[in-house]
Amino acid sequence: MADELELPDMGEPPAWHDSLADLTRNLTKAWESQQWTWTTGGCFAFAEVFAETYGGEEFGICSFEADEQNEEHGGDYPVEHAVVKVGDAFYDYRGRLDIDAEMAAYTASTGRRMFLKPKTDPAVFWFEDDFLDDDDFEALRRGLASCVPSRSAAP
Repeated sequence: MADELELPDMGEPPAWHDSLADLTRNLTKAWESQQWTWTTGGCFAFAEVFAETYGGEEFGICSFEADEQNEEHGGDYPVEHAVVKVGDAFYDYRGRLDIDAEMAAYTASTGRRMFLKPKTDPAVFWFEDDFLDDDDFEALRRGLASCVPSRSAAP
C-alpha cells in the first residue's frame, strides 16, 4: 500500500507542504501566541489524519521518567510528539523521519530517555487537538488526500 502512495523518502520535501500551505498559514496566525506548528501542537491532528489517509499506526514519543505532567495524567505517559508508522518508516508533517535521531533529539531537549508507544497502548496519554476546528480538520483531510494519486484523480 505504501508504495502506491508515493510517500517521500528521507530528506525529500513532502507534497503535502504545498497542499496544506494555506491551512498552515491560517493556523499559525490564529495560534501565534502559542507558537503553533504541525510539530508543536498540531502533531496529534496531523498524525490522526495522516493515518486515515495513508494507513499506518499512530505512535507517541513518550518519556520513561515520571514528571509533573505524567503525574497529572494518573501515571500514564504523556506523548511529547505524535508520529505515524507506515511499513518500517515513521512520518510527521516534516516527512519521513529518522526515528532514532528524532528520539535522541527529544532526549536531548527534555533530559529524559524517550520511547515509542502506539496510541492504542492504555498507558499512553494522547492529547486531543484543541487547535483545529471541524473545518480545519476537513481542510487537512483534503490536503493530504490530494497527495494520494488515486484520490486526487477522482472526479
